[in-house]
Amino acid sequence: MAPLWARIIVGLFGLAFVASSLIGGGFTPPGLSTDTSAPLSAGYVYNSRNAALGVAMLIAAGFGAPEAIAAVMFARFILEITDRVAMSPLYPSVTLGNLLPPLIPGLIELSIAIVMLRIIFKK
Repeated sequence: MAPLWARIIVGLFGLAFVASSLIGGGFTPPGLSTDTSAPLSAGYVYNSRNAALGVAMLIAAGFGAPEAIAAVMFARFILEITDRVAMSPLYPSVTLGNLLPPLIPGLIELSIAIVMLRIIFKK
């Protein structure tokens, strides 16, 4: 069983991702929100992906299995990196303003995933 603090953090992340997808059209980073030409715009894909991951995080937090929490947090961490790479043309220079928003949640997600792996391999 995963520690309670990890389950709470993963649950809060899950709630945040689901809520951000449901708020009036969802939240999309600058640049992705300007892609409205196709029915499956970048903003739509971003929001639906976040909603799906949010539900997965809520399920993982609810069951409390370290394996599930590690898997969902690694998936989210990888998506933080790919989002940053995908949006790199929008941010040609690295500044604190465009690096910290994906870095802070990414470090939290990676830290929780590593703690869960340590719990798994201690058994």
